[in-house]
Amino acid sequence: MKQMKFKIIFLLIITTSILCCNKIDKKNLEVVEGIQLGTTYSDYIRQIDSLEINIMSFYTEWVLLSQQDLESNQISTYVTDIFNFSDYRNSNLDINHYGILYPTTIQGTKNVFALNVILGHTGMVFGNSKYDKKKCFNQNVAGSYIDKIREMLTSKYGTPVFQKFEPSFFVFYVLEGSDINVYKVDESRKGKVTIWENEYLQVTLFEGLPSIDAKFTNNKTYQMVVPVSGEYEIITEFNWDEGERPCVTYAYIQYELKSEVIDKLGLNDKKI
Repeated sequence: MKQMKFKIIFLLIITTSILCCNKIDKKNLEVVEGIQLGTTYSDYIRQIDSLEINIMSFYTEWVLLSQQDLESNQISTYVTDIFNFSDYRNSNLDINHYGILYPTTIQGTKNVFALNVILGHTGMVFGNSKYDKKKCFNQNVAGSYIDKIREMLTSKYGTPVFQKFEPSFFVFYVLEGSDINVYKVDESRKGKVTIWENEYLQVTLFEGLPSIDAKFTNNKTYQMVVPVSGEYEIITEFNWDEGERPCVTYAYIQYELKSEVIDKLGLNDKKI
């Protein structure tokens, strides 16, 4: 009887140890703004509300020529201002840098395994004198702004595990009309990617594509460029002495749970 009791206690200890090993501290799943990955989409929204993350409305085009354009090119979305660095803000022109929070669920489920932060700045709308005070979310950002974000992520996650120009298999996100659409990078405009990893997360900084319609100036403004020919081309000429600097567009940060964490949490289960 004593031997049987000992076996039961031993099995309980082993089972408890296994359960503890498989348990993941939720703190390790937190990303930007303290948002925890690995929840259902409805729980994600509850987190957003409890964290009091702002929802903002923007126009999605910077040239709007009619009332119909104004009505069909706007979006309301949750944003973070964590990357709104003072070095790139211009209070006189109301230029601020925000990240649109765009979660990704596992296909066939409502379980959030990744969070994309789509980067851009607030800009004025041109072409219609009747526009209101709402700003455009312009996806152009200064190349040096991306350098600062890379440094920030390196200080948090350590040395990158990958850093390369990869035109072939990465995607980017574009605000179009009232939607966010996904496109694949092609050979014509190569985007650099930097990746960090820890035990739980893979963090990817897609550093954007060379801009076809913006330059950044040393007085913290974006100079928008309209092509004379009617066709946009990558901007390659800058007046460096006057403080003009290159921009990139469609940059974003992706925080993603690693596959083994997804398995441990059972996120592929549609019932979760």
